[in-house]
Amino acid sequence: MHREGSQDIHRVRRDLAAIQDALGTGYPFGWTDVAAWLGIAGVSGFGAMAAWTRSATVSVVTGASGLTLVSAVMIWTFRTWRGRAATPVAWREVRKVTQAKLIGGPAVLAFFAWQLHLGATLLHLVSFTAFFGGIVAMIYATTRPWRRVGFGLAVPLLTFGALVPAIPKEQILIGSACTGVIAGLSCAVIIAVQMRSLRAPAAL
Repeated sequence: MHREGSQDIHRVRRDLAAIQDALGTGYPFGWTDVAAWLGIAGVSGFGAMAAWTRSATVSVVTGASGLTLVSAVMIWTFRTWRGRAATPVAWREVRKVTQAKLIGGPAVLAFFAWQLHLGATLLHLVSFTAFFGGIVAMIYATTRPWRRVGFGLAVPLLTFGALVPAIPKEQILIGSACTGVIAGLSCAVIIAVQMRSLRAPAAL
């Protein structure tokens, strides 16, 4: 009698994920992603409080919370890579987003340095970067049904980028932190709603 091993199970899951991907029914996100976005909202909330109160203690808490969140995301990414044979759809999404960050991050920093060298103001650079990031997130959100989470990031970024020139300079940090809160909560809600809708047919 043939007994299925871990390799057989991984092969079946990989084939199923490939079929789901072809049909557009694969879903790469889970409760870990919801927790991550809620963490971003929480850290951003601490940041807004620190900027508003100018409290050194709150600033330290914000920094520590941010480092904890970054470490958790890195560990989750590594675990997703380790389990890529069992969850190829999730790993594909993580890989694509990571590649975009590795390419886009240095490009944005280079653009910042070049514009500052030419005499551009930091205010205009923040406005441009937020608005451009919102456009990229909006495009991402329209490519696949499961990427609609991008709308939760795009709308706050576009709004913040458009309003930056009208915000007093001393309130820019507060505005950016509030943008993080709204984006984190919005993305968490979108993923949770999509996960709930995916499970609904199975409960019938």
